[in-house]
Amino acid sequence: SIRRQRQMCIRDRRNEEKNWRIFTETVEIMKKAWTDDPFTYSGEFHTFPHPGVQDSHSWHPRDPRYRSESGEYIGMSIQPKPLQTPHPPMWNVVDKTPGFEVAAKLGLKPMTWLRSREGLKEAFGTYQKAATLVYCRAMAFADDCALLRNTFVAETMEDARRISEEPLNRICQYVGGVRARSIYLDPGEELTDEDNAKPWFDFLMEKEYLLIGTPEFVAEKIRDLR
Repeated sequence: SIRRQRQMCIRDRRNEEKNWRIFTETVEIMKKAWTDDPFTYSGEFHTFPHPGVQDSHSWHPRDPRYRSESGEYIGMSIQPKPLQTPHPPMWNVVDKTPGFEVAAKLGLKPMTWLRSREGLKEAFGTYQKAATLVYCRAMAFADDCALLRNTFVAETMEDARRISEEPLNRICQYVGGVRARSIYLDPGEELTDEDNAKPWFDFLMEKEYLLIGTPEFVAEKIRDLR
């Protein structure tokens, strides 16, 4: 649609500062849609309802909260309303450390995928400090944080690699189009030519990122992460 094309045009991965403004506005819209009735919003990138839209359902009695005397939409309502008050918990999939501070300031819980063990310490520590200030209470390390890891379990290490290596390499090649290998490194670590030359499976195994192997191996890796 034309609206979808316009939304894609205003988003540009090369402009991180603008993308954060778009993201912040989107979070504000979601919160208002869940909590305000009627719901209206006018921001830098979005306006709800869109000005000039006429209500074609003349058979329905006009509610002055949502429709003007001329028939223009002036307010919106989301149905059904959330059961939770004021709204459901909101999670933010984020990888770069500054994003964890933004998540805390917006009242979002961070969920991350691509960080190394040391990178997690940095990112979760950043969220802990920011969330403690936002919520005015002491937050324990990794409170309200979620971690995703590629996981596959087989009877032997050889079987685990044989079955999972090809699909893992494929998905990592796709993710690598938007996230460089450097995101998997420890803070301050530099990516080498040798790192770039390795297949994704070998690179991530060496970084202790993958939970792929026997039940005992995977269980031990999970314990290490704790």
